[in-house]
Amino acid sequence: MAGAFLSIGRSGGTGVVNIGNGSLVTFSNQGSAGANLSLGGTGPGPLGDGTLNLSGASTIRLQAAPGLATVTVARDGSALMRVKGASTLDVGDGQLVIGRLKGSDGTLIVSEGSTITAGWVGVGRNKTTTGDEDGGTGTFVLTNSVLTAQNIVIGTNGFLGGSGPIIGNVVNHGIFSPGNSPGTMVIDGSFTAAAGSRLIMEVESDGHGGFKTDQVVFGAGQAVDLSHLAVEFRFLGQTDPNSFQASHRFDVDTFCRVEDGHGGTVDLAPSAFSTASFAASADNYTINNFSFTATGGASFTAAPVPEPASWAMLAAGLAAVGFLARRRRAA
Repeated sequence: MAGAFLSIGRSGGTGVVNIGNGSLVTFSNQGSAGANLSLGGTGPGPLGDGTLNLSGASTIRLQAAPGLATVTVARDGSALMRVKGASTLDVGDGQLVIGRLKGSDGTLIVSEGSTITAGWVGVGRNKTTTGDEDGGTGTFVLTNSVLTAQNIVIGTNGFLGGSGPIIGNVVNHGIFSPGNSPGTMVIDGSFTAAAGSRLIMEVESDGHGGFKTDQVVFGAGQAVDLSHLAVEFRFLGQTDPNSFQASHRFDVDTFCRVEDGHGGTVDLAPSAFSTASFAASADNYTINNFSFTATGGASFTAAPVPEPASWAMLAAGLAAVGFLARRRRAA
């Protein structure tokens, strides 16, 4: 490799790096080789398992000629990068890729008021000379932190979720899951749901007769294309879908909002969901005959899943009924 670079976990090996206590690490090269930080394999040293922990208000900064800075979290191996404690990863106008090549598995977790800045972000998606294509498996979790990039692309095997603002245009081919079971994510940019993409929306009882839900808020005046989206509602734990339906909140206005430009939000036009599909599941309920429209809300039946003890009692009851039936036939 040339230029300014650091490789963690390459050539089939394992590498772990911890950076903390307000540290500043700068990769600087204005030449054609650029600046690179790679976890989980490199071109000349494929495969490997790399881990990088950035914490304690520390910063990693890549400085290179336009478009020549790159951070890869799993090139063709596996990698985990954690950015926490008000830390910063600054790639300038370069690329941040999680799960670059097929067969790779990369995870980036950003939390505690940290920031990520790049020109292009691929989550299970690899940038090419003509556009971008699916890579490996990529997971990007944002928790009370900020992601800023001109373009963010989620691959077919990519997952982007969490809470906090995303400043940039998002194209989803995989899974977009706002909230941290549950929570809110704001997108200050356009959003495009490509064919096969999914939006996961979670609902959880607050324990006081109310509900907490995931929510995505789109920026004012931004283009929103949900025509190919598959929306999945998930009821967590003991949350009763029937009670949520009775609360009159099972509609798109609960889950999707648009900034009004004055500090508030307004409804997202139902027409945005005209060709979207909807499904629902629950941890402890069986949901049948589910249907949902952006104008009419949800319709379904839901019954609790019997506890293991209940199944045992039911089985014992059926056995007793069978025994009595056999006795009657014998008599």
